[in-house]
Amino acid sequence: MKHVAAVILAAGEGKRMRSDRAKVLHQLAGMPILSYVVEAVEKLARPIVAVVGHQADEVKRFLKDKPVRTVMQAKQLGTAHAVLRTQAALSHVRAPVLILNGDTPLITRQTLERLIEFHRHRSAHLTLLTARVPDPFGYGRIVRNSEGQIRRVVEERDATPYEKKIQEINTGIYLAEKATLFELLKMVQSNNSQKEYYLPDTVEAAVKQGLRVESMEAPDPQEVFGINTRLDLAQAGKILQSRILKRFMLEGVTLLDPDTTWIDRQVLIGRDAVIYPQVRVEGKTVIGEGCVIGSHVRLTDSEIESGATIRDFCVI
Repeated sequence: MKHVAAVILAAGEGKRMRSDRAKVLHQLAGMPILSYVVEAVEKLARPIVAVVGHQADEVKRFLKDKPVRTVMQAKQLGTAHAVLRTQAALSHVRAPVLILNGDTPLITRQTLERLIEFHRHRSAHLTLLTARVPDPFGYGRIVRNSEGQIRRVVEERDATPYEKKIQEINTGIYLAEKATLFELLKMVQSNNSQKEYYLPDTVEAAVKQGLRVESMEAPDPQEVFGINTRLDLAQAGKILQSRILKRFMLEGVTLLDPDTTWIDRQVLIGRDAVIYPQVRVEGKTVIGEGCVIGSHVRLTDSEIESGATIRDFCVI
């Protein structure tokens, strides 16, 4: 598969998190939210450019060992303005540009690969990743004509009562031809309730220009779940834990009670290990093959040799 370029939007403050920490740096299964988005695109995209703003130094510090360049959005004037800030950094790029939000950690590389192939197969100028959800509150809605073609995206704040009933949402993930993208961005106006430059407004601009606008529905709506509050963070954590625990069990690890077991994303566990209920395994812990981890144990950044038994109520 040919590479695309990628832009990750990570400049927002995340006011609804009620935190002094930038939203994208909040921890999820032992890693910052932003790290999952980088992980999903790093084998698909060159270059990867992250737009930073709020707590820019801290976000840059986290990204310094990642294959990611950063550009600054000093004033948060909207998502379209944020992407426009990457134009110089992408000046040498000819490939399509994949745009993602830094607060959607559940997106998978497989879905992004499908989006890239779909975009190329349809010879699209702009492709949106959409999803259908039972409760679309807070998301932009996909407005289509009677023939099912996308006409525009309307944000929650600007939607009519009829439009708010639409269950197909904009996920905030786009793939656009580079030259087309920056021409469309320059057309976006701030005549909305927030007085911001909305990236979704590029859709309507593209339609008016007669460009080919396509959409692909995400195979699993959970993948495009965005984190805005601590409640969202907890919900994303449960979804991610389900993935992690399932992977370990399929790899030969016995979890006697998955519902009371927590394992961080970077943990390694050998086959035939047995983990009893009420266990938490954190950080970069490595558990060898055939280990037995008793109940109410907490392991953090530790190495447990193969065949070892950790008795109940130990903290290591």
